[in-house]
Parts: sequence; structure tokens; C-alpha cells
Amino acid sequence: MFDDLRQYVNWLNEQKLLNVVEKKVSSELEITQIVTKLIEKKDHTVIFENVDDNKIPVVANLFGSESHISNALGVKNLDELYNMSDQIISLIDKENNSMKEKIDMLFTFLNMRKIKPKTIKKAPSQELVYEKSEFNFSDLPALKSWPLDAGKYLTAAMVISNNPINNKRNVGMYRIQILDENNAIMHWQSYKGGSQNENHAKELGIDKIPVAIVLGCDPVSMWSASAPLPPDIDEFLLSGFIRSKPVELVKCKSIDLMVPAHAEIVLEGEVDLNDYRDEGPFGDHTGYYSPVSQYPTFKLKTVTMKKNPLFPV
Repeated sequence: MFDDLRQYVNWLNEQKLLNVVEKKVSSELEITQIVTKLIEKKDHTVIFENVDDNKIPVVANLFGSESHISNALGVKNLDELYNMSDQIISLIDKENNSMKEKIDMLFTFLNMRKIKPKTIKKAPSQELVYEKSEFNFSDLPALKSWPLDAGKYLTAAMVISNNPINNKRNVGMYRIQILDENNAIMHWQSYKGGSQNENHAKELGIDKIPVAIVLGCDPVSMWSASAPLPPDIDEFLLSGFIRSKPVELVKCKSIDLMVPAHAEIVLEGEVDLNDYRDEGPFGDHTGYYSPVSQYPTFKLKTVTMKKNPLFPV
């Protein structure tokens, strides 16, 4: 099982499942074209070592096939993964039980002390700490993937926010449109956990939500962030269950949130519920462009990262 994204990429290289592109490439459309051509021939992951002379390598097609997903998540096949997910969901989703009874049952059945998220004080994800004046969105090798996209996007971003009513954590995988050095648009759709936290904040008269954007993490946690889980399930708890060991978390430097200690890059900030902008269009996985729609703006505060991070797309 892989503790971080770098371990997984190194393993892919050892297994000859990694294409390395050393030649300088452009973040504007070119990487998408190269990856599209490569995956027509084979499902290898691709790492671009020089994107617009940026020192941060871009890694693409991390989960491009069933075998890639199984390898990344340490399971024999996807059925095993789905069965494990159903196990933990069914325990919490049992009817006629209070939330306390559900949690007690889960602790008893899974021996939660072994797999629940673990807090540490010193983390690889905070080897480097920058204020927004020192490092910001303009320093990331973010991509414009398709000709009619509204701009550059973060397309593999884990977004962490808390429910302001009960402080429960949500981790989702949402696309983020970069506006300028310190501002981006948070595309969390109305049925997503992040958007529900936005609605709860409005109900309480709160106009800013602490949010952390995580770029690159252990593969299981990246997958869990995109899994369609009930609201009572902590994504990092599911990750710990699949990994059979806890996800290590560390407190952010400038906001009151916990983030993966082995993340590649973490962008700390706030989503401003008084500042909505037009997001899109964006070339979606459906094969069509998503239309323009209004979403709240993320305001960057602090950036933390490893000394030699990877940038997933």
C-alpha cells in the first residue's frame, strides 16, 4: 500500500508502467493532446518533467484503467474495492439506530483505533510553507485542457471543508477554475458535500468557509474523495479501512482544518460566499462542454508543500 503519490509513481516506473516526458511541453492544450494519444495505445501513467519551465512535474492518467485503479488501491479487482466500501457504508447506514449506536457499532466491528485518521504534528506536506505573496496559483503548472475552456483548471483537486453546524469533515474531488494569482472558482455542484456546507454556512449567517485544496495524496484517499458516500461517512475513515492503516493528518497553518500529512501540495484559504463568479465553459469527461454557471470564489491564504512535489491532473 502506498503512503503517498510519489511512492505510487515510483512503483509504476519500476513496473514499466510510466511514460516519462523530459522534453519541454506547454500547459495550454499540448499535454491533453499527448496524453490522449498515449492512452489510445496503452494505459500508462505519464509524467511531464518540464511544463512551461516549471520545476514541478505534472503526472497524468493515474487511474486510467481498472488495473491501474486496483494497483493504486491495493485490491485484486474493483469488485473487492466496492465490497469493502459497501461494508463500511452498510454499518453506518443501518436503520433504526441512533447515530451514537451506529458509531459504537462501527468502532466495535472495525476496531476503529487502528484505522481512524491519526493526527501528527510534523508533516512532509509542510516541509515548505509560503505566504500567497511568495507562492500562488500562477506558480502551479495548471492546465488548459480544451480549446473552449474558460482558463486553466485544477482537475484533480481534493477539497476539504467542514460542516459549520456539526463540524463534520467533507472531502470531495471538484474542478477549480483559476482566475488570477490568488483567486479561483470552486465548482462544487449543489448535490455535493462542499456545496451543502456552503448552504449550512448561509443558514448560520457565515460568509466565509475555511477550505483546503489538496493536490496529490495517497491514491486511496484520492479515490475516496471521489466516491459517492453518505454524508455520515468520513472519506479518510474509508481510506483507512481500505488501507488497513490510518491516514495521517496535520493541522493547516492558516485555517482550522486537517489535511493529509503526506500530500504533495496544499492550498489553504477561504471560500467567499459574497463573491460568486461565472465558471466555465469546461470540457467535461462526458465529451461535452459544461455551460457557464455561477460558483463561489476561493481566496488563497497560504501554500504548503513537499520539497519536491508532484502535480496531478
